[in-house]
Amino acid sequence: MILNYKKMTKAAKIAAGIFIAVFFTDISYISYFNSFFGEAAVIVFMFLCIGTTLNIISKEKPGTVDIAAFFISSGGFILAKTQELPLLIFMYIIYFTEIYIYSLFFQ
Repeated sequence: MILNYKKMTKAAKIAAGIFIAVFFTDISYISYFNSFFGEAAVIVFMFLCIGTTLNIISKEKPGTVDIAAFFISSGGFILAKTQELPLLIFMYIIYFTEIYIYSLFFQ
């Protein structure tokens, strides 16, 4: 989803793909997927949250499914570990802003 963002040039997409492949396939990140720690869920939901945000930004008229996917992915990111719960305050601001803009412009 991140590499399908339409406003990135082809060189930026290649550079982002190489960076993601090299940086996030390091053993320090992959080892969390073979354990019971919550960092694996945090990494997965963080990428889903970034991807759904870029998906909403790149569309002319985002649908209800796009907004719901963002809510689910960001909710999963916040609830993956208790250390991310203070981010809930900022996510409420983003939620209400998205709902307001969606109801104002796209209905």
